[in-house]
Amino acid sequence: MILAVDWDGEIARLILAEPQRDTIKVSKLLKLNRKELTDYLSKETRKLDVRICGGIEGSVHKTILLPPLKKKLFYEAVEKETKKFLEEASEYTYEELGQAEDTTAGIQTKMMVACLGRKHLEELASIFSNYKARSIFFTTYPIAVRVLLEQTEELKENETVAFVDVSGERSRILIFKGKEIRITRGLPLGSEEGKGVTERLIKDIHQTILFYTENYPRDKITKVVLGGSFKPSDFIEALKKQVDLDIIPLWTEEVFQGSNEELLTYPGCLGLALLNPKKFHFSLVPLSIKEREKNKKMVTWLASVFILVVLFILGANLKYSLDWLSLLDKERAVQGEIKKRETELKGLAKELISDSVEKQPAWTEFLLELASVIPEDITLNSLTVKRAGKKWKGELTGIIQGYDNVERFYRAEELRILLNQCSTWTNPILERKLEGDNLKFKIDLMLKG
Repeated sequence: MILAVDWDGEIARLILAEPQRDTIKVSKLLKLNRKELTDYLSKETRKLDVRICGGIEGSVHKTILLPPLKKKLFYEAVEKETKKFLEEASEYTYEELGQAEDTTAGIQTKMMVACLGRKHLEELASIFSNYKARSIFFTTYPIAVRVLLEQTEELKENETVAFVDVSGERSRILIFKGKEIRITRGLPLGSEEGKGVTERLIKDIHQTILFYTENYPRDKITKVVLGGSFKPSDFIEALKKQVDLDIIPLWTEEVFQGSNEELLTYPGCLGLALLNPKKFHFSLVPLSIKEREKNKKMVTWLASVFILVVLFILGANLKYSLDWLSLLDKERAVQGEIKKRETELKGLAKELISDSVEKQPAWTEFLLELASVIPEDITLNSLTVKRAGKKWKGELTGIIQGYDNVERFYRAEELRILLNQCSTWTNPILERKLEGDNLKFKIDLMLKG
């Protein structure tokens, strides 16, 4: 059973759905405020697959172009570019959309990044923190709608489609170019005296489409797909006159069992119910859950080590002891001690993590980066790393063979520049000395962090 929730910060649209052979049966449709949602979860005894999407406010969807890079450097470049357009602390994930040709840079990789403000995501996580779900993940509302349009075949590759969720003061418009999310807006854009909500909605939909056409003159929007409640009844006809495009009410009867009219007011939830979690690329993890999972793994590891030590001691006693009754008493005592220690370990989890993890640099990361920047024609003889106060100091020595003397000095300077661009090392200081046909070098540098 699936619990799909669309949360806009004030109201949760919620459906309870059960996948069947060819369709999905929706057994419950609810609209709840935060307190009502918390009460509902406190009474729910089943362990459901919970899928949650957050509203447009606080979310960002942006497409970036990157040159061909090695895998590790590529993902570092995605992270660097993403931070340029985030105005607040956010959790983000990304998906490769294929390749695009830039007039100046040539073939580029197209990536779409989906971000949700960390504050908004933590608010969502706090609502469900006490509910023991079978599984739970978070994403954004536009991503959930994209899944719905793809599954109902209203959005196809390279097709440009506008989607409007008609929900009064909480209406929303999205524009997609295939899988790419190009525009997300809450409607109406503002209040105007003398105009009702419906009139303002139609005007703002028209203005958004005009805005898109001006910014993407080569793209033609093929249709406007409507979800939500189309009341008054003349809403669709009035919209057709204003935007001069095909207006298509979303149709879900072939996929979902239930009243089609009611289901249309839950487009985000319907998309969540349709997605396949194993193939889904846009699952966001709140920072609090990351920390909790990290602590849980550490406590489990420490408890396992402790139990292994105790079992080893018990095994030794079992081998050499002839007093079986005494041994059984000791075993019971040890089991009680294990439970006591497990409780103590849980209370000290954060302190233990700090002592055992945070004081050590990310050795694997800096060694991989070091290996990736050393050119093939430069031979490393040694790498020494030692603590220097609160920092870590490294020393590299090696040989550059071949070339003439000037070229050897030039290659050594190139190596220093490459190391200076590393994300894990800083402040490389180069010493070099010619010995016969070889140039010996030594580079001192500091580990960042």
